[in-house]
Amino acid sequence: MVPGKYISEGVVEALSKENMKGAKVLVPRAEIARDVIPAGLVKQGAAVDVVPAYRTINSGRQAAELLRYVDDGRVDVITFTSPSTVKNFMEIMGDDFVLPEHVKIACIGPVTREEAVRAGLRVDIMQEPYVIAGLVGAIIAYYSRLSDV
Repeated sequence: MVPGKYISEGVVEALSKENMKGAKVLVPRAEIARDVIPAGLVKQGAAVDVVPAYRTINSGRQAAELLRYVDDGRVDVITFTSPSTVKNFMEIMGDDFVLPEHVKIACIGPVTREEAVRAGLRVDIMQEPYVIAGLVGAIIAYYSRLSDV
């Protein structure tokens, strides 16, 4: 089964077409994640076990190091692939970080975009489907349009 929408709500919607009553479902996922899938499956009658399979952590990089890349003109776009990547980036950069106008933000999907906006970042690039290949294609298309001008 492949959901029509590549977000948790899309998974729940796709599985709602199946008989989930009494089904036993294992949800391996990030240690910190939204509960959309487990809650949606429980609502459909499934018994759900959630198991943390990985955690996203701060890279330990320092803001000064990352700002040097930006100041040297070596950063054109910052990509975020989950809300936790936004949170970890902002934890490193600090509350007073101001994104330079020339640096663009690309987000893999609407949940990540919402977190970026909540963090005070403007989102310049987002696409469907919400997968890495789609994100890369959207970045290429964005910069291709700029080179056509």
